[in-house]
Amino acid sequence: MEVSFTSAFRPIPQKEFSILKSGIPKKCFVDFPWTMSEAVKGSSACTDRVCDCSVLGITDGAEVFLSHLNPENESNRQIFALREHIARNVDLFNENLQAVLIGSKNTKKSLDLYGKLKGLLEEFNIKYSQLRNSKTPLSVVYSSNTDEWRIASAEIDKKIRKGLSSEQIFNSSFEKVSLADFDEIV
Repeated sequence: MEVSFTSAFRPIPQKEFSILKSGIPKKCFVDFPWTMSEAVKGSSACTDRVCDCSVLGITDGAEVFLSHLNPENESNRQIFALREHIARNVDLFNENLQAVLIGSKNTKKSLDLYGKLKGLLEEFNIKYSQLRNSKTPLSVVYSSNTDEWRIASAEIDKKIRKGLSSEQIFNSSFEKVSLADFDEIV
């Protein structure tokens, strides 16, 4: 497989997420209670019901490590434990690593967790994109076949029906959209 070094971000309808999710093995679905223990690794992975949680995805283009972390869980806010969990599951010496940070709300615990994850990506020198503080709960799926992050929500559904461009959809659905070099919205 050729590594593209470029991740694409695509807004999709919730119905499409459901179809994509059904094709992903259950072992690659990050589910409740959304702690580090539920993180998954595979060629594709997904999660849903992202509200005030933070989703961290780290990929080398062939495989993705995906976590969905609830800020209300104390263990998810322990920086040492987060650092160790990532280091155990990701080859931090791989030069092809890139990441995405999605989610969070403007609450103290949520912003604290998001900030810690952001700090770890910077500490590990992993380039990352971010989609922060959505208006409605999100669903997220990653596929290494296309090196594409697909994001769905009720808000995104409405904007797709209105005919907005992908860039307009993301910029109006998130408080902050920031793409790493070479990443793109499609």
